[in-house]
Amino acid sequence: MPEAVGDGVHSHVGEDPLCRDATRDAQRVVEAVAAGAGAERAVGPESALALFRVLQEAITNVARHCGKGTAVEVTLDFEPGQATLRIQDRGSGFVLPRDPAGLAREGHYGLANMQERARKVSGDLRMTSAPGQGTCVELVVSAGEELER
Repeated sequence: MPEAVGDGVHSHVGEDPLCRDATRDAQRVVEAVAAGAGAERAVGPESALALFRVLQEAITNVARHCGKGTAVEVTLDFEPGQATLRIQDRGSGFVLPRDPAGLAREGHYGLANMQERARKVSGDLRMTSAPGQGTCVELVVSAGEELER
């Protein structure tokens, strides 16, 4: 994943390295679109890895649990001091445990790993899902936090 994605990035998954790498193994996901907004900001290497791995896991989950052709929208937006990655699918959705610690207990190991990656970079991971409503995963990290240390 690049350290930063610039202003106005709009492309299909085959043209955008952020999505192309994450979807390489997710062959059943064919309708992915990437976009971005905001002035380009540097993201430190640990946060860049967290962003990439969360994206990769979310796309893998869509490929694993949703039907072929499920639409996925990926955005990476920048605001002063932060970067926000959002992955929204139009898949089948599921019931999220009330307690985030229950993710691993209920077999959602990939989602639990996303939470751990966010915690390691002091990021904020939010997930929403409901049966028939798809799933949204959003990770917010500080832009440049490793660069300032």
